[in-house]
Amino acid sequence: MRLSSVLVGVSLQALQAAALPVGSSESPFTSTSPALASSTAPPVYDWSSGYESQFIIHPSCNSTERHEITSGLEQAVTIAKHAKEHILIHRNSSKVFQKYFGQGPTGPVIGWLDKIATANRAGVIFRCDDPDKNCVTQDGWAGHHRGSNATSETVICPLSYTTRRPLTALCARGFDMATGRTNDYWAADLMHRLYHVPAVGEDEIGHYADGYSELLELAVGANRTDAARNSASLSYFALEAYAYDISVPGEGCAGKVVEEEHDHDHDHDASATSSAAGAAATSVNPTRVIPVSTTAAAPVATATGGGAGKECHTHDDGTEHCT
Repeated sequence: MRLSSVLVGVSLQALQAAALPVGSSESPFTSTSPALASSTAPPVYDWSSGYESQFIIHPSCNSTERHEITSGLEQAVTIAKHAKEHILIHRNSSKVFQKYFGQGPTGPVIGWLDKIATANRAGVIFRCDDPDKNCVTQDGWAGHHRGSNATSETVICPLSYTTRRPLTALCARGFDMATGRTNDYWAADLMHRLYHVPAVGEDEIGHYADGYSELLELAVGANRTDAARNSASLSYFALEAYAYDISVPGEGCAGKVVEEEHDHDHDHDASATSSAAGAAATSVNPTRVIPVSTTAAAPVATATGGGAGKECHTHDDGTEHCT
């Protein structure tokens, strides 16, 4: 046994000596084969250089608008990065993950989150003017992707600056995931808008389901594989994972869907109904996407019933989807 140990030691020293030129300190296991060497150096992205050098804030934005958009983009990246790490730690045993993606694989979800968390963001443009005149002509539009007019550009309308909340207010002011509007938060709203840009969503992320109840059904339904590439599923999950881990640790603010009860033993107040409908008609609609052509006016969201307005968006082919 002793002789064998000596021979092994000698053999290793001989291999190392043979592999290295005289005087070289290079590791003997470093490949010098041209076939294994990269012909070009991989690009290096400096993520610490600030978001303005990655996402492009258009000169049409004034200093306060620039500050709010930049801060909002930082928050979108924060929840995407956190959601990715939440999955890496808990895998698909996470109850939050299962809520939005069922028992599906984690890989596709991690990949789409990473597109926002760490991918190359060069050329993604946010502007504050209104070149397509949608902010001033479409009631309730808080922003829109410019579609075929400029696929890399997103317009943030003035309404965003009076309705969006910071990530620090998550789970505050009566908000919960089941009944609240995730797009009222800059983080979720801009995450959704980024997926409309082909450089981020690659024309693969879409609207396969919208609204809390629809998302839960998608996660366990026949088309559950679509959840991993559903814009709302990704943004809802990212926001709720952050709420559960950071905002209210171990609890979050999931809430629950409460079915509306109607009392048929009394007459409805006509004036109250009219007032509620009026409030619904002016509710913020943050999920708009302009159609291919801007020569014809895009459809305007309508509200039905009392109290709550519809969430609508118009796809590049001109179709409108409301929830």
